Amino acid sequence: MTEYQARVEQVLKGPALANVVVTVVGGHVSFPEGTTAIITSSMPAPVHGERYVFFLVPSEYQIVDDGPDAGVHARAWAPQHLSLGVFLLGPSGVVRPRARADHPLAKAFTGMSHADFLAAIERLASKRRKPS
Repeated sequence: MTEYQARVEQVLKGPALANVVVTVVGGHVSFPEGTTAIITSSMPAPVHGERYVFFLVPSEYQIVDDGPDAGVHARAWAPQHLSLGVFLLGPSGVVRPRARADHPLAKAFTGMSHADFLAAIERLASKRRKPS
């Protein structure tokens, strides 16, 4: 797993957090005997400076702080259903899902404007909040 620090601009549902640690499958591993391995994933890694919409669930991995409060565990989050839970808000103003291009979610949202995408997600989230 690789950990990415993310600054939260807006929370559509769930706890209000200013920053989160997002864990993604893959990364570089160093073993005590000096060997290394690279674990790959089909999901592109988040890129510094890009904006994303993440649908996150608590990660099964805990972060161990090795700073002054060593041993304190923090909550890590993971994209729900891996790449299906990650959408890039592209610099051109359109949404680019991280899922395979042939996946129905990717087909539904690819090329949608940021505003239209966020409005659609907010509508869907509000429908789920209503009591049945």
